[in-house]
Amino acid sequence: MLSGNLISRFTRVIAAVALTGLAGCAAGPQLRDYHISGKAVELREVPYYAQDGYQGGPAALAMMLAANGAQVMPADLVSLVYDPRTSDSPQGAMHTAASRYGRVPYVLKSKQLDLDVVHQVQSGHPVLVLLRTGVVLKQWQYAVVIGVDPGASTFTLRTGTAQHLVLSYGDFLAAWHDSAYWAMLTALPGDIPEAATLQDWLSGAALIEQAGKTDAAVQAYAAITQRWPDEVQGWAGLGRNYYAAHNPRGATVAFYKAATLQPDNAAVHDGLAKALLDRQCADQAEDEVDRALELERNPNLRAAYQQTQREVAKHSGPSVVCPLE
Repeated sequence: MLSGNLISRFTRVIAAVALTGLAGCAAGPQLRDYHISGKAVELREVPYYAQDGYQGGPAALAMMLAANGAQVMPADLVSLVYDPRTSDSPQGAMHTAASRYGRVPYVLKSKQLDLDVVHQVQSGHPVLVLLRTGVVLKQWQYAVVIGVDPGASTFTLRTGTAQHLVLSYGDFLAAWHDSAYWAMLTALPGDIPEAATLQDWLSGAALIEQAGKTDAAVQAYAAITQRWPDEVQGWAGLGRNYYAAHNPRGATVAFYKAATLQPDNAAVHDGLAKALLDRQCADQAEDEVDRALELERNPNLRAAYQQTQREVAKHSGPSVVCPLE
C-alpha cells in the first residue's frame, strides 16, 4: 500500500501533468526536484519482442526474463499468463510464470516507488510496470523500463508495440497511476535486493520450489540463510531442496541447523531423518523420526512420518555415524 505522502505527491504530479496539457506552458514535474541526478542510463542488452495481437504480457515478461539469462520467448509464456477470454495477463499469473523460469517475482514496495524504479534501472535492473494508456479508450499495457535520463527527466520503455518509447516523468506517472504503481523485478534467486524483506524472498522461493525448479530453489533458500541466518524456514527450505537434488549431505546440514534453531519442529526432524537414512546413518535417522512422531499431532503428518519410520526399519547392514555440521 502506498503511503499518504506518496499518494499526495503523485496526485500533485498528475494534476500538474493535466494542467500542463491544458495550458501548454508549464514545465511539469522533474526528477531533479527529488534530487535524482547522474548520467542517462539505457539497458540496451534487454531484448525486444513484439507482441502477438493483444498478448503484451507475454512479450514484456519474456523481455524481463531473457534480460537475466532465461531461455524464453513470448510464445512460451502465452499459456502461462494470457487469458484469451479477457485478453488479459493478471499480475498473479506473471508472478507464477516468472517462478517457472527460476526467477523470484519481486514486487517493489518502497514508499517512493517512482524513485525506486529509477535506482533499479541505474543499478542495471530493468523493471516491469503495468500502465494504462490512451486518451479516450484507455488500455492496460505491460512495459519494461530500461532507461532513465535525470537531466531530461524522461524514462525509456519497451512494450510489445514499441521498442524504444520515451516518456516524460509526468506522462510516465500518469500512465502508471491506475495500476497503483505496480512494479516488479524478475530477480535471480541468489540476488536478494537490499530492500527485500524475509517474507518477500520466502514467498518467491516457495513459488520456485512449487514449480519444481530445484536448483534455483536451493539458491533462493541459501540466500535467505545468508541474509537471515536465524530463520528456520530458510534452513528447512534449503534442506528440502538439497534432498530433492539428491544431496543428502547438504540436506543433513541444513535440517540440523533448522532443528537446532527450532527443536520442536516435527517436519524438520522428519526431513533430517530422511537425509540421514540416505547416508546409511540409520540409528541417527531412527532417533530423528521418533522425535518427529513425539512432536506431531496432525494425523496426516503422522502418517507421513510413520512411513519414514518404516523406511528406517527396512535398513539392513551397518549403520554409520554421520557428522551433522
